Amino acid sequence: MNVPIISCPPWMDYAELAMNLNSPVVMPSGTPNLTVVRLDNATQAALNEPRPSEKLSQEIIAIKAKLKAAGAELKAL
Repeated sequence: MNVPIISCPPWMDYAELAMNLNSPVVMPSGTPNLTVVRLDNATQAALNEPRPSEKLSQEIIAIKAKLKAAGAELKAL
């Protein structure tokens, strides 16, 4: 089952937001990730997000296979 990844980094002020905003953005290449600043936007995105299409599902499977192969290659070093 594929579900969207929605990141909403916690922050108390804009300085902390500026520091934490990039953390969910630094994801492996091709990883679908939605980053929002306000919690109500995260909720709205989760409720309005349609199920991924078959093509997107196939792309996710291919990305997982590439990441698994890269991990095995690193372990072999």
